[in-house]
Amino acid sequence: MPDDKSALYPPLEQLSTEELEKLLLQDFVASSGSEPDVDYIMAIMEVIQKREAETSAAECVDVDKAWNDFKENYQEKFNSFVSDNFCESHSSDHLN
Repeated sequence: MPDDKSALYPPLEQLSTEELEKLLLQDFVASSGSEPDVDYIMAIMEVIQKREAETSAAECVDVDKAWNDFKENYQEKFNSFVSDNFCESHSSDHLN
């Protein structure tokens, strides 16, 4: 028996993650009082796990790149905004 249980059920790969989760629920409900199909459940879980791993890998952010992007595109504007607003609100003209 292969370690990759999802290979036993190729159609599972074609289903959406939401549909796979519904199948899990249906299997648990249908198996009340009897043994659940562990191989089937494991196959569904493997497909979901692979998708979650792919999603989380795609969501990883390169922090250094993001910081450099911020500095290149926004830092100067931010500093200018703060400087303009800080100087205006604390100028001696407002005290008179």
